[in-house]
Amino acid sequence: MGPGSNLMSTSTFRMETIEQQYKHKPEPRRFPFKYHDPWDWALQTLRDPRLQNHVVWDLEKTYRWNGDSWERFFDEPCSLPHDMTQGSKIVAFIIYADKDKLSLFGTAMGYPIVAQLANLPVGIRNSEGVGGGSVVGWLPIVKEETAETGKTGFVNFKTAVYHSSFKRFLSNIAGLSKVGFNTKCGNETWKVLWPTVLILSADYEEL
Repeated sequence: MGPGSNLMSTSTFRMETIEQQYKHKPEPRRFPFKYHDPWDWALQTLRDPRLQNHVVWDLEKTYRWNGDSWERFFDEPCSLPHDMTQGSKIVAFIIYADKDKLSLFGTAMGYPIVAQLANLPVGIRNSEGVGGGSVVGWLPIVKEETAETGKTGFVNFKTAVYHSSFKRFLSNIAGLSKVGFNTKCGNETWKVLWPTVLILSADYEEL
């Protein structure tokens, strides 16, 4: 899969069906969607004792000299300004899908969804080791007939299938982003975690 795309144990994945109506067909088209809940994956990562000295929870202010004065700059998610109460921490996701990384899951194929935690330094989250990005799902392949190739209606249909898949994939963290999640982390301290998607990259039209 390349850097930053470790494959999780298949036992942690769930299989669901995405239904999407196409034109005026009597029945919606159905697509298998296999994925691992991104929040469960994040908690497993954050609770890993091997990563506890690397997880960045708190805001960091970074400055550089511009020749006249020190100016603040932002190079990591932890350097972005945010206002959180004591004990509350942001869990920032980087999620992307890429049509160039078509892969198998079981006997089917799909476009892998890769998740990273922006709370980890770039050298770790982009690695293939512990804390690196992981394959947490596969977007379904929407097969087309020759008569449908390139037509706007079918392109829009494929986009709708991918939107529905991501909506299902993100549903848990979308809910938790409103109420928070109280948990004990790997360093044995309790924190209220607030998930947010920092980057979601998927070029639906080209998939």
